Amino acid sequence: MRTLLIAALALAATTAAPRIADACRYTRDPYAIVLGDPQAAGDRPVILIAQLPPDAPLALAGPSGDVSVDRVGAYLRPRAALTAGAAYRVAVRGGGRDRVLATFTVAPAAAAPAPSWDGVDLIRAGVEAPRTTCDGHGFALTVAVRPAAGSPAPTGFLYVYDRRPSPAAPLRGLRGVVAATAGEVQLGQLGARTTFAPRWDDRRPPRAVWLALGDAAGHVGAPRRLVVPASSPRAP
Repeated sequence: MRTLLIAALALAATTAAPRIADACRYTRDPYAIVLGDPQAAGDRPVILIAQLPPDAPLALAGPSGDVSVDRVGAYLRPRAALTAGAAYRVAVRGGGRDRVLATFTVAPAAAAPAPSWDGVDLIRAGVEAPRTTCDGHGFALTVAVRPAAGSPAPTGFLYVYDRRPSPAAPLRGLRGVVAATAGEVQLGQLGARTTFAPRWDDRRPPRAVWLALGDAAGHVGAPRRLVVPASSPRAP
């Protein structure tokens, strides 16, 4: 099956938006994508698993064998920090042979602390028409993160949750992840076909969402609740 990849995001850096690899993907084949840069992944990277049933025999393997992982819905994360500089692979087991879905290398540097912020503002909410081939039809939120006084513009990733998350279990209730950048950040319909983007049905939008800033390894800071106005436009 031919895979169409569109619009890869830039590599994570202090002066650039963090990367979500293979940003727009169309395929019926199983695949896995590591949040951030797969050549310099976090010590406990968040991994998206797609086109596989929940009971598929998945494994995360490294230089010392299989690694214990947490799997919640479509997301996978190691339970302990991986070895810096080592290579790992995500694979489906079966038939005496692994089917490798993704490979990545852990960055040698330690994870940076979660960014500091004062809150988040809702800019607009409602159904918007698709603008690019990566956009789907659905409910969208546009938000702006307010950095803490004296702090630089937010970097890293914005984790989107259906319920109040726990930093100790960042996969629970996770709806999606987007790059945290200065200015407006779009959640939902715009870019809805990108791999990590949160999605909502246009006829059943959320009443509220929880947002947390974090890095590519699932280290998230204190969450903030954002109420969605009941008057937000719905699909007819």
